[in-house]
Amino acid sequence: MLLESTLQKASIPEAIEPWVTLSLEEYKSLRSESIESLKNQNSILQIGTVSLGALVGLAINGWQDTSGVPEILCFIIVPLFCYVILIRWLGEVERMMRVGNYIALLERRIAGAYPKKRTLGWENWLRSEGTKKRTPQIKVAYLVVVALFYGAAVVSYWLGYQKIITKESFFHNCYQSNSIIFNIVAISILAIAALSIFGYMSIIKRDAKKPLEDIPYEKEEYNESASIES
Repeated sequence: MLLESTLQKASIPEAIEPWVTLSLEEYKSLRSESIESLKNQNSILQIGTVSLGALVGLAINGWQDTSGVPEILCFIIVPLFCYVILIRWLGEVERMMRVGNYIALLERRIAGAYPKKRTLGWENWLRSEGTKKRTPQIKVAYLVVVALFYGAAVVSYWLGYQKIITKESFFHNCYQSNSIIFNIVAISILAIAALSIFGYMSIIKRDAKKPLEDIPYEKEEYNESASIES
C-alpha cells in the first residue's frame, strides 16, 4: 500500500498505469519471497546449532567408549551434518540473492520510465560500489556462519581421526591395515566439501554484485486493446 500511494503521488501518467501496477504486484510478491527465504535461513541455523551441540555433547560423554560410537559421531555424522546444514543454508541465501537481483531489475525498469522521479532503489543501492569498491551489504555474518559450521566439521573430523588411530579404538585394526587409503579418502572428503562450499559462496558473491541485464526502457504509447489482442 505504501509503494502504491507513493507512486500515485508521483503523478504517473494513466497511459502506462497497468504496467506499473503489474510491476508493483510482482515487486511485492518477490519481496515476500525474500522475507520467507530469510526466515528459512534463521530456522536452518537455529536447528543446526542446537542439533550440532547435541551431537557434540553425545560424542564427548561417550569419548571413553570402545564400541566405535564416538568415532562414528566425530568422523562421519557431525561433519556430514555440518555439510548438509551449510548447503541447505547457502541454498536459501542464493534464493534470496536471485530474488534481490530480479527486484533490482524491476527497480531499474521503473526508474528508467520515470528518470525525474524518485522511485524504488533499495536492491540497486545494495549492489552499488562505493569509493573503496565495496558494496553496502554486510558480508561478515555470512562468513561467520560458514566458518562456524565448516570449522566444526574439520575439528570433529580431526578428533574422530585421533580417536581411530589410538589402540583402544574399535576401528584401530582396520586403520592399521589400510592407513594409506584411509588417509587419502579422509583428505579427499575434506577437500571436496571445501570446494563445493566455497564454490557455492563464489556464485552467491557474484550474484550479490552483478545485476541482471535488461533491454533499455523506451517509452511507448500504451495501447490496452492491442495488448489484449496480442
